[in-house]
Amino acid sequence: LPTQETSLINPYATTLGSTSPYQTTRFFGICDMRRAVVFYNGIAIFGGVMALVHCMVSPSRARFISILVFGVFHALALVGGMKYKQWYLAPMIGSFGILGFLAVLFLVVSLFAGQGFTGPWLALFFTTPVLGVILYAHWMLFQEMRQGIMTPETYESEKYCCI
Repeated sequence: LPTQETSLINPYATTLGSTSPYQTTRFFGICDMRRAVVFYNGIAIFGGVMALVHCMVSPSRARFISILVFGVFHALALVGGMKYKQWYLAPMIGSFGILGFLAVLFLVVSLFAGQGFTGPWLALFFTTPVLGVILYAHWMLFQEMRQGIMTPETYESEKYCCI
């Protein structure tokens, strides 16, 4: 008898006898990871343009440079998602991984230092899970591209959107 083989990237998707024809991971059941990454980075680039306009009004060199750097990372991730270039996702994965780690570290240090969650730490407390969700989408798309699940050839059978 044939056995079911579970996908390494998505343990709920099986290659034999599955009720779902998809092997790709769903972004919270809404859409496939490629659409999530392209959608997020498109919005982030729009927000970056708005932030650059704001920097023109109230100049801050450090803010301007950080917006430009992350704008380039978002643009690379957007192109990577659209053109199936997995290594274009790497700068975004690395930078959000480092930011997420630092955010958790700062939250833990401030909590143990007796400062509690006030001011910027409260904002970090709410943005850290958002960083994790964004990092998750980029990492899963990177893994799916690496394993050959999400390619230009397989996208038509793997694409998914609930709307």
